Amino acid sequence: MPIITSLGTGFSSIVAGGAVIESVFSIPGVGLYMLTGINSRDYPIVRGCVVFFALFTSIAMLVVDLAYAFVDPRIKAQYSASGKLAGKKKGKEE
Repeated sequence: MPIITSLGTGFSSIVAGGAVIESVFSIPGVGLYMLTGINSRDYPIVRGCVVFFALFTSIAMLVVDLAYAFVDPRIKAQYSASGKLAGKKKGKEE
């Protein structure tokens, strides 16, 4: 389980840290685009790139959470059991 978490966060860090590699090797990409926006003080570009990296990281963490349920069936059972309990509690109150 910790390996899956490390892979997910590591992959997000690699993509977000790609700006350094792109600037060193002059490879065009989102990271170099963001650095150019920072240097020219073009705030909409910087904001858009930060949102892109945040969305990418969020999607990577979602994939990690789904991988947990795939790897360990106890996690899937825990969430399905909590959904059933919530339905039973709701039925008793009415």
